[in-house]
Amino acid sequence: MNEFRKYWFYRANNTNNKIKQDKNIRKYYIFVTIQIFMKIYDYLRYNRCNLKKGDYL
Repeated sequence: MNEFRKYWFYRANNTNNKIKQDKNIRKYYIFVTIQIFMKIYDYLRYNRCNLKKGDYL
């Protein structure tokens, strides 16, 4: 996952075409938000059996 993140960050910052740069920046931020939500989901899935009902947040 981090390789893709580095790849899109590199693509977003190293191009001369502004339209391509905007598209790559958008893809980078979409990928980062998906990665954050996956980490939250994994945390909740891992701790679901350890938490009592009603103690989610």
